[in-house]
Amino acid sequence: EGIIEQPIRVKEGCCITREVGEGGKYSLTRWKALAGDEKVTLVRVKIETGRTHQIRVHMAWLGHPLAGDTMYGTDEAEMARHGLHCDSMDFEHPMTGELVRLTSPLPQDMREALERHGIFYTGG
Repeated sequence: EGIIEQPIRVKEGCCITREVGEGGKYSLTRWKALAGDEKVTLVRVKIETGRTHQIRVHMAWLGHPLAGDTMYGTDEAEMARHGLHCDSMDFEHPMTGELVRLTSPLPQDMREALERHGIFYTGG
C-alpha cells in the first residue's frame, strides 16, 4: 500500500511513451495490494491526477509493471492485453452537480488470469 507522487513526462525521443522524471507534470497515484502470489498481484489503484499512461508508468516505476504491458514492462504471457480494468468511476455531473458512479464487472479473461494464481476477485 502506498502513494506514488512522481512527475510524468514524455520520454525523450518518443511521442507516446512516458516516464517518471524531472520537468514532468505533477502526478499522484494511490495503490493497495489486495491479493497475490509470487508472480501476480491484484492491486486497487486510485488516480488523483489524470496523466497519459499514469497507472502504467507509476507501477512500472515501482518495479511492478502491469501484466501484458510490453511498453513499460515485459510480456509475461499472463494476458493477451494490459492487465488494467476500471472497476468503478465517480464524477460530478456537469449540469446537475449530482455524484455519478459507474461500475463494470471484471472481464472474464482477467478473472481467469487471476484464478490461475489462486486469486478470486469478488468485487468492491
